[in-house]
Amino acid sequence: MSVTRWVLLSIAALLIALLARMPAAWVVERAAPSLRGVQLENIEGTVWRGRADVTLTQAGLTLKDIRWRFQPAGLLALQWRYGIESSDVALAGRASVGLGFGSVTLTDGELALPARTAGALVPMLSAFSPEGNVIANIRTLQCKGERCTGDVKATWNGAALSLAELRPLGDYQIDAVLNDGRADFDVKTLKGTLRAAGKGQFANGALRFTGELSAPPDQMPRVQGLMRLLGTPDERGVLRINR
Repeated sequence: MSVTRWVLLSIAALLIALLARMPAAWVVERAAPSLRGVQLENIEGTVWRGRADVTLTQAGLTLKDIRWRFQPAGLLALQWRYGIESSDVALAGRASVGLGFGSVTLTDGELALPARTAGALVPMLSAFSPEGNVIANIRTLQCKGERCTGDVKATWNGAALSLAELRPLGDYQIDAVLNDGRADFDVKTLKGTLRAAGKGQFANGALRFTGELSAPPDQMPRVQGLMRLLGTPDERGVLRINR
């Protein structure tokens, strides 16, 4: 073996050894300016495998013991990809997160969170003090800045809102398709007293929805606060919405 080749192999081996032991805290410290709205604390492990507490500053939400593991198969798609797992009661689940050229891709995501956590993440919901539990499944979601493309299915079980005395209202499913920042979604009732069905769209900060809410006449007094916010139901307890 030539001296030059021996030196190159030795340097390569040294670099691999250094990378394998590179502390995650060292990397986060240097990446901090680009981590908008996210703070990592109590960091342990390496860039390949470790854990940390993560705070989403805009939502005021801290998740304990978030774990990551590097997934080398992501390199085939020109992505630096990690498997992420959380067992925090505020947001539990797993997903594969890939970092590409100016984009973040989330695949095979399965998340479970209390509705109050969803309210913290989506300010539009927080005003209604949502209760119950949400399960979200994300097949593929790619985001460039705040504009995302992909599909999400969410189930809201034991749903309750501050404007309705009836608790729970029911279980509901939302299927959403996101395309460059626009979300088209379908809503349906799985079970419950308050029935909801329709289609909607959220784009440029504006929400549109066409569908209906309905409840048995004897239950109307317990949901009328919520119903009247959206319109006036007919004598059969059906409220048609087109806005």
